[in-house]
Amino acid sequence: NQGIWDHIKNDEELLKDNIQCVKDVIELSFLLSTKLSKKSEKYCERFLEGLTSSLFFIDVLPQFVRNNASELNRDDSERLKSLLELMMQFSTQTATQIWNVAEHLANAIEDNSKCQGVKYLADLGKVLARKVSGFQDVDTTNCKWNELPTIPTEKEILAAFDLKSLEPIKRKTPYTSKEEYLDINYRLLREECFRNLCDGIQNFRENQICEAQKMKMYRITLHRITGGNTQIFLLLNCMDYYEKENSLEEEEDTSNEILYGSLMCISLNKKFDRLIWATVVKCDPRLCAQSNPNSNIK
Repeated sequence: NQGIWDHIKNDEELLKDNIQCVKDVIELSFLLSTKLSKKSEKYCERFLEGLTSSLFFIDVLPQFVRNNASELNRDDSERLKSLLELMMQFSTQTATQIWNVAEHLANAIEDNSKCQGVKYLADLGKVLARKVSGFQDVDTTNCKWNELPTIPTEKEILAAFDLKSLEPIKRKTPYTSKEEYLDINYRLLREECFRNLCDGIQNFRENQICEAQKMKMYRITLHRITGGNTQIFLLLNCMDYYEKENSLEEEEDTSNEILYGSLMCISLNKKFDRLIWATVVKCDPRLCAQSNPNSNIK
């Protein structure tokens, strides 16, 4: 019952100086979040966000870990460590609160000879790093299909591509499992989406040219930066890379090619050795017309 759970995790009288109750809430939180993580990431994220905003997590748990480390047996410590890892994975936006508890836990389990506390913080940091947009540290050839980053890694973009490395769709024989079906088809779909982009960047790096039918190139200048809590918006002035001066008609045609949702790969030095990824949320040649007559995108 949601109402009962909300009451428990925010009841100061129930939790204050009640070691067993705190340990029970830790165990219950771990069991519920583990079960939810296997069923629905959305519900698990919502559950853990509620937990991080509770009195239990903000006040009671840090104080408990700091003052009652001796009351945590091995199972208690492992449950709390796993709970914090789940929270870091599914509720990354609350990383500051999570780290506050993790730091106290690391101090409590620290062993000068084995550095268990330091090792745990390092492992927790890796969980957070994997959630960063554009995470690159993954072997795309040998990982599972659902571990592949949505956009290509820099290694994929710059390396030569071997078509034989992808398994073809099975037409005459059945797939051995649902996982095999998803793995083969997802990899093929991902390659189809990004192959022109990867080839275009490689050709441009080698010859400073690209096929316009496969990949469109623009010269861009940054006009303005705006942002919210979780997003950064760039207002860019764009001009066809191979045209120094465009007529108004050509500018309008160019702007129409930049569609909402289009993926942009931005390089600051023409070498594409450091990539900045963005998606188009608006394209309007009239934006900032007074400052630059070329097409503008956001």
